[in-house]
Amino acid sequence: MGLSNSSYALDINFQVWAWGANASGELGDNSRTSKSSPVAVVGSHSFVEIVGGYYHSLARKSDGSVWAWGNNDNGQLGDNSAASKSSPVLVVGSHSFVEIAGGGSHSIARKSDGSVWTWGYNIFGQLGDNSTTNRSSPVLVVGSHSFVEIVGGYYHSLARKSDGSVWAWGRNDLGQLGDNTIVSKSSPVLVVGGILHVTLDYFTYLRYKTGATPDAVNDAPWQEYREPFTSLGYVQTKVGL
Repeated sequence: MGLSNSSYALDINFQVWAWGANASGELGDNSRTSKSSPVAVVGSHSFVEIVGGYYHSLARKSDGSVWAWGNNDNGQLGDNSAASKSSPVLVVGSHSFVEIAGGGSHSIARKSDGSVWTWGYNIFGQLGDNSTTNRSSPVLVVGSHSFVEIVGGYYHSLARKSDGSVWAWGRNDLGQLGDNTIVSKSSPVLVVGGILHVTLDYFTYLRYKTGATPDAVNDAPWQEYREPFTSLGYVQTKVGL
């Protein structure tokens, strides 16, 4: 949710409510008027997960279908079009997903088999399909990887494996992929440093393996601190485990 200019909430009846910026219809209330209090996303849908991109929104149902609304200039709604929508539309392809994430102008979803699928803006390779071509329907991230968690940066993507390793792809001009380069990548690369990542989020707890603690806190085991790690924000880290 950290990238969005809008806010979302899921109530106990699986109804999504939204408020904030709405210039592209990202609140899903059949309007393009910003709201300063919650409005219901239209359509009598029942969702189990909701995430926000920068100007678009994604929601998942219990059957694994994903629905999207808002800005669609780069195909980030996944409905085989480039027309923005102010109410939910179904992401094409008869996919069944277990997790979703929103990037700046791209979308990410994970299946139960660990495969990751992406669609939308791809100029920096943030879709991970070995191209820089925008996609208006889901494409498979290359490499036969099996991931357990996904996260979207503004122009890059991150995914975690069950062994704690994190892989990244997309824009890398500031080193946001963590692979010791500043070269963008259109397929997943391993984040270096022997880091066991417990979770990925806007604020992420990381667990450093023995010998991999940052120099800044080598003499202060268990100290919590913050350091820039991804363009999502800052990473809150506890070392000494």
